[in-house]
Amino acid sequence: MQHRIVFFGNSITECGRSLELPLGFGFVSMLAAQIKSEYPITDIDIINSGIGGNTVQDLLLRYEHDVVQYDPTMVIIMIGINDAYNDVMMGTDADRINQYEKDYDFLIKELQARLPHATMGLVTPYFIADDSHSELSQRMAEYGGLVHKLAQSNGIIIADTQTVFDAAVKTRPAVD
Repeated sequence: MQHRIVFFGNSITECGRSLELPLGFGFVSMLAAQIKSEYPITDIDIINSGIGGNTVQDLLLRYEHDVVQYDPTMVIIMIGINDAYNDVMMGTDADRINQYEKDYDFLIKELQARLPHATMGLVTPYFIADDSHSELSQRMAEYGGLVHKLAQSNGIIIADTQTVFDAAVKTRPAVD
């Protein structure tokens, strides 16, 4: 059976993706290498559909072309870093975070309806910082909390990257 995994998100997903390096050099390529080494017999096709600077609204504009057309068996979404960053830079606004939640929930439901056979996974947005009390750190925590909420309410698995990075900065500073 052919398995196809689409990673869908922003620059963290894209991470140098090009014609010469279709998976980029970030977490998508690292996971692909791990998956292929652990399941060498299984036919797995991995697609990196990350685009730098994207927000959840951008994903809504391109999910048909960059996810649905591939008819994947799994979709991994990581979005929210730019949403939270833009929110802080424009002046924190409850309407923006509420719109993020609505748009993300709509995207999830659209993908579930269009790809009922596909497993979905969400990855929390993250911000690596020594000061977890900064405005951006606090806002990122709110966005991450919404991703947890959306995963739970839609029955989707989640990878909490913020928690991993928060633990890491306790042993090694984010900024040297």
